[in-house]
Amino acid sequence: MSIAEYLEELKNTLYKINRQTWTEIKMLEKNSNADASKPAGTEQLKTLENAKGALSLVMDVLGTI
Repeated sequence: MSIAEYLEELKNTLYKINRQTWTEIKMLEKNSNADASKPAGTEQLKTLENAKGALSLVMDVLGTI
């Protein structure tokens, strides 16, 4: 497997993870808005949003290679 193929596979995998993270963020936001008494969900939401930001940055870098 060439480096280009490896990077393309990595980018595709990160894209799938990013999409799943986005889905989970939306579900948590929906649940959080429905019941504001769930502080654990709010903390999890922050963690997922941070992860999504990091994934987006990595994907941007891979897109320039």
